[in-house]
Amino acid sequence: MLSRIELLLTGMRQVTDNIAHDLRKPLSRLRNRLEITLLEKREPQEYQQVLSETIEDADELIITFNALLEIAQTEAKSFRGEWKTVDLSKLLKQLGELYQELAESKGVPLIIAVQDELAVTGNRHLLAQAVSNLLDNAIKYTDTGGQIILDASQQHQIVMINISDNGVGIPADKYGLVLERFFRLDSARSTSGNGLGLSLVKAVINLHGASLEFEDNHPGLVVRLMFVKNVS
Repeated sequence: MLSRIELLLTGMRQVTDNIAHDLRKPLSRLRNRLEITLLEKREPQEYQQVLSETIEDADELIITFNALLEIAQTEAKSFRGEWKTVDLSKLLKQLGELYQELAESKGVPLIIAVQDELAVTGNRHLLAQAVSNLLDNAIKYTDTGGQIILDASQQHQIVMINISDNGVGIPADKYGLVLERFFRLDSARSTSGNGLGLSLVKAVINLHGASLEFEDNHPGLVVRLMFVKNVS
């Protein structure tokens, strides 16, 4: 028990340090911008530009806090959303079609191959958030000319969702690390994000009693989600 408490405290310290590090940058940027703007009188359009950029920084902070709250609620099993049978086939097709336009704008086709009549018991909002995060990552890290595939099928009593791409991928020795809050690979440093997307996916999958696996797609990545099929 003492070892477990020590592990939890260490984890809390690491998360706290990461939060401080990741929030310091937008807060400092926001304050410095406002301070510089107040040094001398400016044209109305300049004030408007500064206010617009300040709102963007504030939105970034709100998104981070909301993600942290949602992860905490999910991990504590205190999420207050509706829990019922989810038509997974319909949900995946809707999400796939929603992200197809974004993928194609990058010159990356998104292929949808979802079997009909797939269903799981869970929260539709959380499941949609998890799959959306994975699709967003696949699009973000796949270059023009690449390809993304969203497929789902039932094998015995297991519903399996695969999101595969041939982008930059994740080194096998980092599979566990990328699921930690705020962890970002060096290849992701130049892109927008707060390092919370995969942490939320992990929390959602755990809450649903499902499993998450990574696999090398040679090149790229396959993310596999496996749920016990709703048989009611």
